[in-house]
Amino acid sequence: MRSDFDHLIFDGGSLATSPDSLLVASKVDGVILIVQAERTDPETVREASNQLRAAGANLLGAVLNRRRDYLPGFLARRL
Repeated sequence: MRSDFDHLIFDGGSLATSPDSLLVASKVDGVILIVQAERTDPETVREASNQLRAAGANLLGAVLNRRRDYLPGFLARRL
C-alpha cells in the first residue's frame, strides 16, 4: 500500500475491547492514542501507553476527544 498511498489511517479500536490492536500497533509507522475527555481516567491512559510501548509501537502522542467547553461562548472569545 505504501506505493499507492502517501498516508494510511487505521482505527484499531479500544485496547480494552480489541486487544488485536496491539498486534497491528507494532506493524505501523506510528500510533496516536485517542482519549475521551472526562471519561478516561489518567491511569487507564498510562496503562494503554505502557501496553503500546511494550508491544513495540511507536507512540506519537495522544488526542483529547469530546472535550467540553464550560465557558459561555461570549466569555471564551474574550479570554
